[in-house]
Amino acid sequence: MKIKVFNSQTQTETNEIDLNELFEREDTCLIGRSENSGLVLDSSDISRLHGKFFQQNGEIYYTDLGSRNGSLI
Repeated sequence: MKIKVFNSQTQTETNEIDLNELFEREDTCLIGRSENSGLVLDSSDISRLHGKFFQQNGEIYYTDLGSRNGSLI
């Protein structure tokens, strides 16, 4: 499964990620401004730890981690 990341202000694509490849290496992918995130998004709209993708029973899920601006999927 591939996801495309868009800048909500400019509506331009900033990144594309293949989650199947990612989950071959680990069970979760943290998203945020932190350099420790699996997907680093450098924007003031993004929290340091904004959300995460995770795999459970062969399904892929996303959860917001209490970010100030929320998540749009």
